[in-house]
Amino acid sequence: MKHRSSVCVVGAGIFGVSAALALARDGWWVDLLECSSDILTGASGCNIFRLHRGYHYPRSLATAVECRDAERSFRAEYDEAVIDDSQHLYAIAAENSLVDGAQFLAHCAAAALPVEPVDHPIVRRSAAELLVSAKESRIDPNRLAAAARAKLRAAGVRVRTATPAHPSVTAGYDFVVLAANHGNNAVLTQLGIPAPRRQFEVCEVAVLEDVEIGDIDIVVIDGPFVSLSPYGRSTGRFLLYDVEHSVRYRAVSTAFEPPEEFSAALVSSKPAPVPESTVGEMLDTASRFVRGLQHAHHVGSLLSVRTVLPDVDRTDERPTIVEWHNETTLSIFSGKIVTAMTAGQAVIGALRSRTGFPTTITGSPPEGRERASDRRPPLTGAVARGRGPCS
Repeated sequence: MKHRSSVCVVGAGIFGVSAALALARDGWWVDLLECSSDILTGASGCNIFRLHRGYHYPRSLATAVECRDAERSFRAEYDEAVIDDSQHLYAIAAENSLVDGAQFLAHCAAAALPVEPVDHPIVRRSAAELLVSAKESRIDPNRLAAAARAKLRAAGVRVRTATPAHPSVTAGYDFVVLAANHGNNAVLTQLGIPAPRRQFEVCEVAVLEDVEIGDIDIVVIDGPFVSLSPYGRSTGRFLLYDVEHSVRYRAVSTAFEPPEEFSAALVSSKPAPVPESTVGEMLDTASRFVRGLQHAHHVGSLLSVRTVLPDVDRTDERPTIVEWHNETTLSIFSGKIVTAMTAGQAVIGALRSRTGFPTTITGSPPEGRERASDRRPPLTGAVARGRGPCS
């Protein structure tokens, strides 16, 4: 029987966690490195927490189908974090939308996504050409994090937070899997590997209280509009995202450097003050479509970096890409939480193909050995204690 190969997964967001779980269960020795102080921070801890099924991508059928098909695997892994008891509404704006109501319904039919035209008092129907009820779900970020920690322990993944992925750390592994969102490019550059061109966006999601719409999730598409969603489970708070005003910074490059004014807020996964917040503009846009916001109170914002393909404004496509960069380094590129487990399975397929043998091995290291005889290098020194840049 061949030995297990060692794999370093860089980035403990939902994609890194899911890849680490899939690999460990498939028989690989896995270390999960995260430069922050905890898992599921960054974009995985600062987003709208909607479990997209494909409604949101009416200009990219491929993206919609990928989301729809990935939902089952996500639910199978993280079902305790999925919230199903909210009503989900999608409104097509009457003006300035990139698709009209008929096109949206045709998209849903093509993607086999169930919809039902409805009326609802919270929506200003003069501003919406079409309003439908959709079959979609949300994610409880606290339950997701708790489930992820328990699953990583059970799978035998060695988690190291506050540990930047310097070449001195990753060099000791057979394979390196990058799942660090915008940090992928920084690690590739440190490894001397050409980094791909990406579009980096610093996004603000406003956290609101005193929103009077009930337990309803609403998205206005398809253009410079808004998304309003309950935050977690029974918190009384809502998350507001604005396609235009939430994007505080945008750059297309092979490297990302956060603007200095956002650096502090980017390291937090809790609502916090954001320099010159655009929540006022967000609420103005949202109020054109949704009633019940006149008493909304801004308690802070979530700030994160979204990394997408450049030059896809026409389709807004969001593919999940698992690709090799050299003989031992591959990366996961995706921004849709729902595809986390399918991306993890793609990583297994890539590693199995590269090694040339199936890697389904069961069993655990002997009791008391703390994996001392596995093929993963020890984490020692200043880097292991988290000194150095978060990249």
